[in-house]
Amino acid sequence: CKDIREGVDLWKKGAQAMLWNKERYGDRVCILTFEDLITKTKSVMRYLAEFLEIRFEDILLVPTFNKYPIRANTSFEAERNGIINSTLQRYKTLAPDELEFIQNMTKDLYGEILSLATRFD
Repeated sequence: CKDIREGVDLWKKGAQAMLWNKERYGDRVCILTFEDLITKTKSVMRYLAEFLEIRFEDILLVPTFNKYPIRANTSFEAERNGIINSTLQRYKTLAPDELEFIQNMTKDLYGEILSLATRFD
């Protein structure tokens, strides 16, 4: 549980930084959900291109480094290049008590962040 506690602490620091930046910089900060990035990639990337005032290109729909396709940067085995939808199911690898611990430690902060996230329908 020590690793999970450390992971939760790191996540909370990052989440608090998002809130601080959103409060300080307002509309210059865009908060997205990972779920939307994975499942609604085209809508999210079109929105981000407009938000960042860059031209949308199809290459924005593929994980890249300097426009060269890359595998996911993950400690899990990346079965292929591109968007990997199975990442959304990885929470199911946690034991029930681990999942409950994470939810209890993050639910309020996560809810606050979700309330500020751009929505894609």
